Amino acid sequence: GNKDVSKLLVRSAAAAGADAIKFQLVYADDLAEKGYEYYDLFKSLEMPDEDWLEVRDLARKLNVDFVLDLFGPESIRLAKTIKADGVKIHSTCFFDEAFIKSVLDLGTAVYLSAGGIRFDEVEMALKKFEFRKSKNFVLMYGFQSEPTPVESNNLARIPALREKLGVKDVGFMDHSDGDGPHTTSLSAVAVGLGVRVFEKHITLDRGLQMEDYVSALGVRDFAAYVRSIRELCTAMGTASLELTEAEEKYRGRAIKRVVAKKDMQPGAVLDMDAIKLSRASNMAGAFKLEEILGRKLSAPVKKGEGIEKEMVA
Repeated sequence: GNKDVSKLLVRSAAAAGADAIKFQLVYADDLAEKGYEYYDLFKSLEMPDEDWLEVRDLARKLNVDFVLDLFGPESIRLAKTIKADGVKIHSTCFFDEAFIKSVLDLGTAVYLSAGGIRFDEVEMALKKFEFRKSKNFVLMYGFQSEPTPVESNNLARIPALREKLGVKDVGFMDHSDGDGPHTTSLSAVAVGLGVRVFEKHITLDRGLQMEDYVSALGVRDFAAYVRSIRELCTAMGTASLELTEAEEKYRGRAIKRVVAKKDMQPGAVLDMDAIKLSRASNMAGAFKLEEILGRKLSAPVKKGEGIEKEMVA
């Protein structure tokens, strides 16, 4: 509920190279009844509209998408007023049908949390509300256990969800221990499973122990996380079975070629006493013996040089 802290988080996310920053747009009465144990905490997180406008304007100035977690009518109202770039339906509201319809009416990018939701419930929701027709729809997988133990992530479920639900994008909400050994590795595994949308908590300083700090990364660590995930995404490449330019160069350097065992002149018969497979001194030559064996040279060649198909008759 602090405008200045929120703006610092926007600047930190932008400096780290994040594509978007997401805030939980909390209004206590959207979330809970008075008397609920965290009602007063929720109340303390509320900010006036003009503060949210400032935060959104800064995000746009820094070319970072401004995304909001929504929880009820008030958060929907503000998301519409400030024209959020995307909205997320938290698991909290998964069964609130009127709420979901209102969110979809916003016409923006939609992220749907499946944390703690059974498969058949997710399947039914996708059919009922036609999320897949929404602009830039992403199903978000993961849950917060403050922090979520490594063995509880069940990342193998991600491709299963994508296949069984026919959803193009399944994102990963990484809630690993922000001070543990797997702050990046779980998301790295998810990259290998085809994930390209990641949610990761950021905090100004873990020592401040702000809300959700247990699974959050400090500013520097968050920047390193973003760099690492982007680099790992490039490692996935494409499914094309054609060799890349780099692989062709490696092929040319590494694979043995047909080379001359001795100096030879045109007309020489190329039998096994004349040729062999080896790395050629001139990095040339045919790859396969059968393409050269038994044929006659049509050009002179020195010992150790490769023999190309064009050099034989």
